[in-house]
Amino acid sequence: MGLVSTTKDLIQNFRLTGWDDLFQKVKSFCEKHNVDIPDMTTLYTAASDLQLQEINNRFDEQMIDILILSATLDLKDSFKSFNVDKICHLVQRHYPEDFSEQEKYQLECELQHFYLDICVRMLFDKLPTLSHLCQELTTIGKLSTYPLVDRLIRLVLTLPVSTATCERDFYAMNIVKTQLMSKMEDDFLRDVLVVYTQKKRLL
Repeated sequence: MGLVSTTKDLIQNFRLTGWDDLFQKVKSFCEKHNVDIPDMTTLYTAASDLQLQEINNRFDEQMIDILILSATLDLKDSFKSFNVDKICHLVQRHYPEDFSEQEKYQLECELQHFYLDICVRMLFDKLPTLSHLCQELTTIGKLSTYPLVDRLIRLVLTLPVSTATCERDFYAMNIVKTQLMSKMEDDFLRDVLVVYTQKKRLL
């Protein structure tokens, strides 16, 4: 997610400050080799704009933050990424309705105890996923000790449900827009994708 964020920043910086230098190099090359220079006063859609739009559509700021939150709770390397302040900040930003102000304060205290009790003692260092952690908290009777941490983990685990439709649509695009149909216009492609992805509803 850090690389996604920096990629977005680099593309945006290129759009704002890098285009003029690139155009001057291209112009110099064209003049040197007698190549016609396109009329740059005409409206164009640059490749950088398309890349930035695609990344923004797939990874908006909220999505990146929630994925970072998921990574912060990751069990890998003995909770190496665990960070109470970062978790609380992301909860405040993205789950304001799921925790009352009092619960947000309690969550910070719970996370501190959770880190010393679970992370430092490495009780669950062999568990592969967050869902297994959630189940294990119930099994060993820690659910009543850390109810807010459990709630947070359950909220994070609902993330794949919200992205499943997006993933299916991208998969459908690979099926519909084949090499033989690569010159398909955007409007027609959009219509075909709607029919393909919503075919169950249309039947």
